[in-house]
Parts: sequence; structure tokens; C-alpha cells
Amino acid sequence: MDKLRQNWDLLQMTTKIITLCIIIYLLTIGIEYFYQTSFLQSLIILGANVNYLIWNGEVWRLLSAVFLHGNIIHLFVNMYSLNNIGNEIEYVFGKWKLLFVFILTGILGNFVSFFFSVWSFAEYGFVNPLLFPHISVGASGSIFGLLGYILGKKLNERKLMMEGKFLNVDMNSLITVLVLNLFIGFTVPNIDNNAHIGGFVFGIILSLLM
Repeated sequence: MDKLRQNWDLLQMTTKIITLCIIIYLLTIGIEYFYQTSFLQSLIILGANVNYLIWNGEVWRLLSAVFLHGNIIHLFVNMYSLNNIGNEIEYVFGKWKLLFVFILTGILGNFVSFFFSVWSFAEYGFVNPLLFPHISVGASGSIFGLLGYILGKKLNERKLMMEGKFLNVDMNSLITVLVLNLFIGFTVPNIDNNAHIGGFVFGIILSLLM
């Protein structure tokens, strides 16, 4: 056990987050199999972003939903994206800043998703979440948050260099991450692009503040 703990401590934060997401995905499958329930129900049990449950006080779902994924493709694309962006942010800014930005933009992105699921700027205005339930999962909001953060820092690279830091960012890689996640958002059920946009905007804001 001590050896396992030591090996875990040596892992980069990016790798720890990826490992955690994979474990939780396997746990979701395990619950589906052992309890003979649907995969969607397993996601709800583990903390999917469900608007009427959050409305009734289960605000912890804004965080837990970040680590859940709708299927293996969703998981793979998100972890591929996180590996591309997270390692660079961790190397330049440190593991705790990576974790802070990942979690905060994920929560805020999910809040944006929740907000737009119970409020419509169309003709009817407020939408009762009990009548129109909305379910979403995924680390995409956090990944877009990291993407917004790193792009914000890159656009202000002169200040970054004055602090003795340098971002070795491949813009083609960032564009690939952006396109992949937008594609997933439009094609995979239970994924909300509102969370993507929210995470991205808050990531840019954080890049200006810290």
C-alpha cells in the first residue's frame, strides 16, 4: 500500500486526473452491470448534472459531473485533450494551479449549463426543471476552461516572458482539441455546449486574474 501511495504521489496532476476519470468510468459500468440499471441511471447515481436535482439542493453535482463521461469515445477525446493541454499548464504554472483552474472552470461551466437548462431567453422565459429535466456529464467544460486559460496566457505572452515563463504551445494541437470537443458536444447525448462555452470564458477570465 505504501509503495502504491508513493507511486501515486510521483504522478503528475494531469495523469492523476486522467486516472481518476478512467476509474470513475469503470465504476459507472460496474454499477450498470451489478445493479442491472441503465448507464444513464448509473451516471445519475454517481453525480451527473441533473437540473431538477441541483434545483433541489444537490449542488455537489456541479463538481461530480466533471469526472463522469457518457461513453468510451467521450472519455477518450476528453482525456486526449486534457493530456495535450494539462501537461503544458502544469509544467509552466504548477500542478495546483492546473487543478484549481480545472475544477473551478468545470464547476462554473456546469453552472452555466444548469442555468440555461432552467432559463430560456425565448418566448416562455423560465422553464420548470421538473417539467424539462436536463442531464449532462463530462470534463469538457474544464478542458475548455484550460484551453481558455492557456490561450489567454498565450495572447499576453510578453507579460508571461517578463515573469520568466514560456509556453511551448502548438496552436495546431490546441485547434485539434477545440474541434474534437465541439464535435463531441454536438454529436454525443447528454453533453452540453453551454458548459463548453462557460468553461472557456471563465478560463480566459482566470488567465487575466492569476
